[in-house]
Amino acid sequence: MSEPALACIMLVSKKVSRGLYQLTHLLMARMHFIRGEYDVARALLDETMTTARLASDKTTLQQCIGCVQLVQIDGVAEDQVH
Repeated sequence: MSEPALACIMLVSKKVSRGLYQLTHLLMARMHFIRGEYDVARALLDETMTTARLASDKTTLQQCIGCVQLVQIDGVAEDQVH
């Protein structure tokens, strides 16, 4: 395999890995949200947003912002119940 082709494959692999990392964190945040573990969900979303900003991944960033709003709303509602 030629050197430019190998470099291209490695670049694509890094982008896919980064995307999987962000997706994994979003799914983990969702799991913690469903369990009512809002602090953990928020921490995962913060980390995912940082990674998405560094990767210029607007789609993931938009999803994170929407999730953060849900965590804030449900987190406040949960605090008011206790």
